[in-house]
Amino acid sequence: MNSIFANLPDDIVNEHIMPFVYSPQPQALLVDIRSFITDFEMAMDMYFLYYSPIIFLNDLIMFCHRETGHQEHIPSLGGLEWILHRSRNCKGKAASSLVNIIKSYQENPSWRHCRMLFALLTPTERTRFINTFILQDEITVTPETEVDQWYQGDDDNITV
Repeated sequence: MNSIFANLPDDIVNEHIMPFVYSPQPQALLVDIRSFITDFEMAMDMYFLYYSPIIFLNDLIMFCHRETGHQEHIPSLGGLEWILHRSRNCKGKAASSLVNIIKSYQENPSWRHCRMLFALLTPTERTRFINTFILQDEITVTPETEVDQWYQGDDDNITV
């Protein structure tokens, strides 16, 4: 056996762990895993190339606030508490400890933090996030509008 099972009795491994490992997983879970991978890759394509982890993190926070009806400009956990309690590490924790977690994420943002928060969203919520923050950005910021925003002049001054 692997070293991970070295300290466990063989009957525990054979009767409890291995049957669980080889049992079929629910189809909904497998679809969720597949969709998470493609959804996160799409988000990373956008945020890694054009933005930074703090922008991704702030967009996730804003999305959570909007989903729960909280106002973004009021400093509170709001929507974050709503998804952080889905994490097994945060279940049952007091609001003050959740605030400390979010503050640590914002003080030292990383792609890992963004991935963890993004993973706590359901497939439907991930789709709404992508539609709101990624696809909407692609619609409003195209190469043509970037040139127009840069130029902002009249066509009479263009020489060819």
